Amino acid sequence: VMACYRFPGKRSVAWALCLPLAMPAFLLADFYADMLGQNGMLWSLFNVSGLSEENARRFTLAGGSAALALAFYPYVYLPVRHALESQPPHWLQAAQLLKLTPRQVFWRLSFPLVRPVIGMGGVLVAVEALNDYGTARLLALPTLTTRLIDAGVLQGDTQAVAHWTLSLLPFVVLLTWLGLRFARQQRQNT
Repeated sequence: VMACYRFPGKRSVAWALCLPLAMPAFLLADFYADMLGQNGMLWSLFNVSGLSEENARRFTLAGGSAALALAFYPYVYLPVRHALESQPPHWLQAAQLLKLTPRQVFWRLSFPLVRPVIGMGGVLVAVEALNDYGTARLLALPTLTTRLIDAGVLQGDTQAVAHWTLSLLPFVVLLTWLGLRFARQQRQNT
């Protein structure tokens, strides 16, 4: 919608959609915890005080996921919007001359061209989510990052940290390879 249509207030909406870049994920998680935590305003409104331990953990995991999604979606949204806006208009006009509907134009022409951009954005989001410590620590989510830092800093077990870090190396190499593959595919498609 932002790439293809004009509407009143589009410029303001475009800036508002970029605002999460200025807000770290742990601040969004803190807001979530304040609003929905044990003493939060919305806790009693939703009447979730009687949740079982398993459901409370799911509730916290959903909040952490929402905080990370709100903080990191611009890593995918901004490059995709740019890629859609920079597609040559004569391609879209040629597709319309071939009697393709707007939905067909999107799925057959636009989406295959921006798929590598979506992949690269996904790689950035994955790296940022792995790097995020504040959100997981604030919501007491057991993630790989929190376990590494706890083992290294709190328990002084540097061998465990080295072991986990080296075990992550193939994952980082895989993400880098995927990123390069998506970039190469994007250059071939344009």
